[in-house]
Amino acid sequence: LGDAVPDLAGRDRRVVLAEWLASDKNPWFAKNVANRVWQHFFGRGIIDPVDDVRVSNPPSNPQLLDELGRRLVSYNYDLRKLIRDICTSNTYQMSTTPSPEAASDLRNFAYAKVRRLPSEMLLDAVSQVTGSKVKFGSLPIGARAVQVADGPSGNYFLEVFGRPVRDTACACERRSEPTLAQALHLINGDTMTTAIRTPAGRLETSVAANAPTEAALTELYAAAFARQPTGEEMTQLAAYVNAAPDRKAALEDVYWSVLNSKEFVFNH
Repeated sequence: LGDAVPDLAGRDRRVVLAEWLASDKNPWFAKNVANRVWQHFFGRGIIDPVDDVRVSNPPSNPQLLDELGRRLVSYNYDLRKLIRDICTSNTYQMSTTPSPEAASDLRNFAYAKVRRLPSEMLLDAVSQVTGSKVKFGSLPIGARAVQVADGPSGNYFLEVFGRPVRDTACACERRSEPTLAQALHLINGDTMTTAIRTPAGRLETSVAANAPTEAALTELYAAAFARQPTGEEMTQLAAYVNAAPDRKAALEDVYWSVLNSKEFVFNH
C-alpha cells in the first residue's frame, strides 16, 4: 500500500493484487464494495452514483459507510453476513410511506424507495408464480434468469427491462427507468401469455384438478404476494370467475391482473 513496492518474486501478480485489494489496510476497497451492496438493496448508494467516487461527491453518511466497510473486512468479505446486517436493520425495514417531516428527504434513507424488480428477478418471479420454465441459450430449460452469465441473454424480456449487456464495468449499464416498451410487453407481450398458459403450470394444474375458485385464488395470492386475498378481493375475483362462461379464461385474466399489479412488479 502507498509507496511500498510488493515482492513479486515467484508469485502470481493476480494473487498479490487480490491481497492488496482485500487488505484491512486498504481504506477504499471494502467501503466501495459495501456501498454497492447497499445500493442494491436501497436503490441508492451512500455514495451515489456508486461509480462516482470523488472528493466532490461525498457520502451522505460517512460514518455509516465506514462501519459497513469495517464490518465487511471483519467478516473476511463474506457478503452474506453484510447482507444480513443490512436486511435486519431498521432502515431497510422502513415503510415506503414517508412521515410528513421526512417526505422531502431524498438523501438520508428516511423511508424506503419504491423500486421495480430488476429484470432477472421479475422474470424469475413470473416463472415461479406461473410454474413456467424459460430456456436461456446453452443453459438447461428451467434455469433461472439470475443464472445467465453472458452479457447478451438472447431474451427479449430481459433486454426490455434493462438487463446490462456488460460491455463496460459501469453500474450505469443497468437501466431501471420505466419505458413504453416495458408497459406494452407486460400488457400483451408473449412472455406473460406463454407463462400463464404453460402446460403443467400452476393455472393448468388448478383447472385440471377442478380446484374450487377460492382455493385457486388463495394459492395464486400466496405465490405472488405471500399473503391471502382480502375479503373484498376474494369476493370480487370469485364472483368474476364463477360468472364467466369460460372459467379457465377468467382465471387467465386474474393471473394477468396479478402479474401486472404494482404489488407484484414493484419492491415496496
